[in-house]
Amino acid sequence: MDDWETWSRAALNLPGPWPTKKSHNTDEHEVLDVDQFGGFAVVLGFDARSRKVHADVFEDVGGHWTWRSGGGGGPQDPFAHRSNHLPQRKVLDWRSGGRTSLWGTPSAIRTAEIACGPQVISVTVERDGQSRSVEVEEGPGWFAVVWPDGAE
Repeated sequence: MDDWETWSRAALNLPGPWPTKKSHNTDEHEVLDVDQFGGFAVVLGFDARSRKVHADVFEDVGGHWTWRSGGGGGPQDPFAHRSNHLPQRKVLDWRSGGRTSLWGTPSAIRTAEIACGPQVISVTVERDGQSRSVEVEEGPGWFAVVWPDGAE
């Protein structure tokens, strides 16, 4: 297990609130958001040392979170991105995400990591008839979403 996976796995048990309301990073690894849906989870975080945003995807297998994929990009500072890099007219900025095949099955999961413009207060995500309200008025304005392929 690498540092990212260990850190992300621990974040799955943190109480939140998600996404974070912090306006600047205070730890070496900062959790930006945790989303769980349909037996899957995505943890979006920031590593202050490398200045990279990173996401890890997990599947709940028999009550244990099993790592399925992950990756990071950067360098960037998500705490400065919203105010310094997103123009007023850009409301939602898709930063990364994609489709991950589940080993040994025809199934897949999808993720999206999104930065919200400074004018965005909240976003509602609809998945398979269920809603998640993402409050982004406070904090860096980043959130992540996970869903099983076909649950759009």
